[in-house]
Amino acid sequence: MQPESNIVEPETKQTDPTENIHQEFLNRIYEIIDENLDDNNFSVDELASELSMSRTSLHRKVKMMFNVPTGEIIKIYRLKKAAQFLKQNYSVSEVAYMTGFNTPSYFTKCFKEYFGKTPNTYH
Repeated sequence: MQPESNIVEPETKQTDPTENIHQEFLNRIYEIIDENLDDNNFSVDELASELSMSRTSLHRKVKMMFNVPTGEIIKIYRLKKAAQFLKQNYSVSEVAYMTGFNTPSYFTKCFKEYFGKTPNTYH
């Protein structure tokens, strides 16, 4: 998966009001994830609860709107925030825990899969 893709960042078009609704929904998801960024127990269930939706309804809506599983949106958001923290010269271990990953090794694996380089070489 390429970091530049718009999978979880739909382009807004002035002529299509549904795109604005999608962006507003995505912004709310990001806001909730950000509030729980360092919580490694934060999951789709907690996100659904915060949105006052069932897990199933959330999955359906996210899949329909963005064609991505809900858990993937959480992971991608965390990885993008991690990249920002790395640019601020935090250590890989600090960033891993700051962004809700259980271990630095799992964080490194996910980061490399998404960005194509390890957190140590990302700048």
